[in-house]
Amino acid sequence: MRFLEMDEAMGWPLRFAVLVEPYEEPFNYTACYDHVWESFVEPYCEGYFRRGGRPILPFFNPARPPPDGRFEVHVAGDCGTGETWEDWAWFVCEGGGPPTAPPRSRPGSGARRRG
Repeated sequence: MRFLEMDEAMGWPLRFAVLVEPYEEPFNYTACYDHVWESFVEPYCEGYFRRGGRPILPFFNPARPPPDGRFEVHVAGDCGTGETWEDWAWFVCEGGGPPTAPPRSRPGSGARRRG
């Protein structure tokens, strides 16, 4: 959390989201939603990544999170037709739908460091 406080104080353009991996059965989704909201979204609202106007909260497969109106919820690894789990990062960045180009061909992906 200290890094997030420094990011906010310095005005750096960092955007972040929390990825939840349910590790116990039964998983308490309500407590998880409340914890992420109170510990990350409320205190760092300018830095928390949003999609569709709501903070995004991805869960790692095989989670089955119930809806929560505060968050845009997605299960990473829960792919649609023609997708792989690797495509999901571009799904988020492009606002939904299949990626328009594979990650390796993204602008700047092949940039070399000058030294």
